[in-house]
Amino acid sequence: MRELIRCRGALPVREPRADSRRRSVEGSAWFSGLTVCFALAAVLACGSEPEPPSATLDPSRPFGAVVFLLDTVRADRVSSYGYERLTTPAIDALAERGVLFEQVSSFSSWTLPSAVALLSGDYPALVLDDDMEMQRSLAESLSEAGYRTAAFTEGAFVSRRWGMDRGFRHYHETDRPTLVEKGGSDVEGTFAAASQWLRDNAASPFFMLIHTYEAHIPYRNRDFVGDRVLERIGPSFELALKREIENGEASYIRDLYDSDIRSADRYVGEFVELLAELGLAERTLVVVTSDHGEDMGDRFRGHIGGHGHSLHDDLLLVPLVIHDPTRRFAKRRVDVQVRTLDVLPTVADLLGVALDGDIAGRSLLPVMMGDEAEHRVAMAGEIRRGTARIALRDGRYKYIAAIEKGPPANEMPGPPVPRVQLYDLEADPGETTNLARKRPQLARQLARQLANWFNGLDGPPVEVKTGELDEKLRKRLKALGYTD
Repeated sequence: MRELIRCRGALPVREPRADSRRRSVEGSAWFSGLTVCFALAAVLACGSEPEPPSATLDPSRPFGAVVFLLDTVRADRVSSYGYERLTTPAIDALAERGVLFEQVSSFSSWTLPSAVALLSGDYPALVLDDDMEMQRSLAESLSEAGYRTAAFTEGAFVSRRWGMDRGFRHYHETDRPTLVEKGGSDVEGTFAAASQWLRDNAASPFFMLIHTYEAHIPYRNRDFVGDRVLERIGPSFELALKREIENGEASYIRDLYDSDIRSADRYVGEFVELLAELGLAERTLVVVTSDHGEDMGDRFRGHIGGHGHSLHDDLLLVPLVIHDPTRRFAKRRVDVQVRTLDVLPTVADLLGVALDGDIAGRSLLPVMMGDEAEHRVAMAGEIRRGTARIALRDGRYKYIAAIEKGPPANEMPGPPVPRVQLYDLEADPGETTNLARKRPQLARQLARQLANWFNGLDGPPVEVKTGELDEKLRKRLKALGYTD
């Protein structure tokens, strides 16, 4: 029997849906719970498919689409989001020609659940099976519509093991022995493979996903470090030092992190140049986003260079830039809140591909056209380290609630946190003042929304059983800091 989290206040709950994937709500007028279970993790699985029919193209729409998934890039380190340092000139250039979304909330603060939500457009608990494999992907709809689908990833939690290849006819997963043992990214190899595939398939309508761990720990680029080398840390920030940061070292590590973002951006720029070289720049939809952010030690110093332990905005808010060269939009910068759940439904909409089924994600086209101006409520969960938590972000307020007993995946230590947290994001964007006691009525209202959503989920908790993984994948996850 699943455990329930308990919050203060009277929280009436709605009747459960008749849908077989929903579960009944336990409790009375006093809110008794947000049933624990979020299942996260797994991703797409494909397999051998027959050659798809050629897409019927509308000349007024994009010929193809590329989604850059830059792992571990927090929004406030992107220069077009107001960061004082020029970290992302290529992304900035796309933003100047396209649409930039200022408040984009990811579903989780680590890769597996975040990637599932992005690729499925839905919550992991409704997508994953008991083996943590994703059972549906929006890439399938694009493939069935006649687009050549290809993904280029760097493995770990974006690998075939979790079903990440579902819907992709071509799936390239980095498998270099040095990465398995020492961590890091294969950004050069990933983008080289993607570039070659595009050259070979430029005559056909296409959808590409390009994923890299370039901004993930270890941080090995030095664009913003200059000649400095801190003796104890060395020229790069490696996983072994992550929990041993001393005063005066955090700024050096932040410079290295910014340098990794700059490197990832450089490869995005080179790929955009390739689109122009192939005559595709004015016919290709380009999307840049991330799966989650990164802790830079502002809140939890012992977790600098990490994620998965918090649902604060430094780990949940990610960049999102959409450039469709075939049309103009009323909005160039969108200040209302949206979700990464909405990214692929938007890609499908802009390509003219209808999606089947009921999913949480919705196209952002009405927002881009100025026809929708309300915040989209964002839910979040699947903490991997420390106390299990879930959260609601409505654009103005953030409400975070702890779960009495987290799923078995939460075996890794995390920072101590209050059981209930409420923040006014306009007055306190750094989430430093917990208003849960001062604003009990608002806390109850948001808790009710969170309960109604969470009690409508069903599925296994996201549990990564490392003992059941093959040795190579276990080593890759350990080298990235996902297992101890």
